[in-house]
Amino acid sequence: MKKVCFLPILLWCWTLQVFGQELPSELQLSELSAKASLQQTIGVTDISLHYYRPNAKGRRIWGELVPFGEVWRAGANNTSKITFSTAIKVEGKELAAGTYSLFVIPEVKQWTFIFNTSPNQFGAFFYTGESDALKVIVPVEKRKNHQESLSYQFDNIHLNKGELRLSWGTKEAILHMETSLDELYQHVLDLVKLADEQQNNTYYTACISWAIDHQHFITEAEQWLAASLAIKPGFGNQLLQCRLWALKKEYDMANHQLEKLGKEYPQFVTIVSSFKSRWEKEQKL
Repeated sequence: MKKVCFLPILLWCWTLQVFGQELPSELQLSELSAKASLQQTIGVTDISLHYYRPNAKGRRIWGELVPFGEVWRAGANNTSKITFSTAIKVEGKELAAGTYSLFVIPEVKQWTFIFNTSPNQFGAFFYTGESDALKVIVPVEKRKNHQESLSYQFDNIHLNKGELRLSWGTKEAILHMETSLDELYQHVLDLVKLADEQQNNTYYTACISWAIDHQHFITEAEQWLAASLAIKPGFGNQLLQCRLWALKKEYDMANHQLEKLGKEYPQFVTIVSSFKSRWEKEQKL
């Protein structure tokens, strides 16, 4: 039986990892630190984060497994990698669109997060700081419960703002992120322009719904609704008419139209009942 030498294969795999390259799919076996990914949209900015999740396994993390004052890969194996589709603000500081390696320098009371423009790296072994695009310092918080596997989580997403939380063991830190409101508003107006040009009710209803949800462009939304109804009245845009009336506290008109919609579109009676119940509660406040 012919013997196979795995040493060249192992060396090849090790070389790929050292230079931050992904292994071929057939060689991506389960790892001690599991691979993970996150996707989040804030405003019009798409954010993706790829990282590996080491486990605590009873070890003391901060100050021992992860030394204080030293650059850490913010995960395991290849450096944690984060991508922004547009420019963004992190802790109030500008960061251009692009893909970055994410490093952390942990201290007892604060952590320094580093966004580095060399995204394909293995750990922090070759980190020099020459390619740093941004450094921000945030306070460390004590967790109420133990986080066994290192975890990133997006939280508190509101319009054009959100948080990225890094948690491991008994500690965590939060990065505050903010995208451009002007770009978000312009994106809505661009969709309306397309709706006008293409007489597209889907674009109209999406923009009207957004305006109602965020209570912005309300006067304009009434005009968009009129244009939508002129193309073709349907359950979607007529329900949006009810929502606009309810937003202006014109509940009698909203409920009257809801009843008509319930009879005309019995397949959507659950949706009609949901809005009717919501507005009854609002009227009692």
